[in-house]
Amino acid sequence: MLKINTLSRKELYDHVWSKPISTLSKEFDLSDLELRKICKEYQIPLPFQGHWSKLKHSKPVKIIPLNEDYKGSDMIQYVPKVKSTKELVKKLKPIQTDVPLKLTNPLPEILEAEAKLKEYKFSNWNRVTQSSEVMSIKVSNFKLLNRALRIMDIFLKSIIKRAFTYEVVYGSLRIEKYNIIETINCRELNNRKFFKDKYGWNSSSLTPNGLLSINIEGYRSKQWKDGKLKLEEQIDKIVLQLEDYFLKHKLQEIEINRYWREVERLEKERLARQKVIQNDIDEFKKLRMHARRYHECQMIRDYINAASKYRDEKWIQWANDAVDWYDPIISKPHAKLDYANKVTLDLVKRVH
Repeated sequence: MLKINTLSRKELYDHVWSKPISTLSKEFDLSDLELRKICKEYQIPLPFQGHWSKLKHSKPVKIIPLNEDYKGSDMIQYVPKVKSTKELVKKLKPIQTDVPLKLTNPLPEILEAEAKLKEYKFSNWNRVTQSSEVMSIKVSNFKLLNRALRIMDIFLKSIIKRAFTYEVVYGSLRIEKYNIIETINCRELNNRKFFKDKYGWNSSSLTPNGLLSINIEGYRSKQWKDGKLKLEEQIDKIVLQLEDYFLKHKLQEIEINRYWREVERLEKERLARQKVIQNDIDEFKKLRMHARRYHECQMIRDYINAASKYRDEKWIQWANDAVDWYDPIISKPHAKLDYANKVTLDLVKRVH
């Protein structure tokens, strides 16, 4: 029902260079903008404006090669645009889901649950039949247990026909479609009664009311229950609404993943720009440092010229060699001063 299309970067590259985006987007059942976003995300170059007009008039065009240094996934997944998940669900043909008055060819999980749960003894204080070994069903008497087993048997058979899969894990029934997993339970509803306890405090208690419900657990909870129509008469509607529920969340997941991939791409681009800028800043700091050292060297040479009248040749030669070592342009090696850092003039090398 939800078609997730897959193709490689090379295949999409060949497509976008074989026909205009406006034509290709209709074939892919995407908007022009969505197709351009996919190309941008996977670094697939697009023809320049006027490319197809030039081809039409046999004029030369520039073809940009596919970037082979791309580090992301080579496979592209996309979902054709969906105007309304409910419209898709409406196209599904209803399934005959009559619930029999007794279990008929039950699924293995239902047989296991029946055998295990019928061992329980019911009371006002122990009205929940649940087990970590089989599918959990929470009811207050055997009559409701039998009904719940029949409903869940038909429910599971119906979702199988809709390409759902399921498994029972530690008593929880988990159903899956489009790689979305939700936990489903069947339980009896309760009425809350308020009263004064023997000390005069406001209190309340839950009393089972004989109505069954099928529920999606968790923060995205959803419930179907006995009402004007019994659950037995709602099975097909429940399964169709599950289709819509799973479809919506799959589309949300795809959009969220696309959003975070775009965030990651933009962050990589920002870091790359930052690195270039930081390199320029570091180079300028080095330039400024060398300029200051050069200026200091000029002052030192002036001092050496002035002091040469009062110093011997040996000192003058040493001073000139030292300033040539410090000069950022000449940077002449020095047997002794090479042990020092030219910026801090601290000894940084171990003297042997």
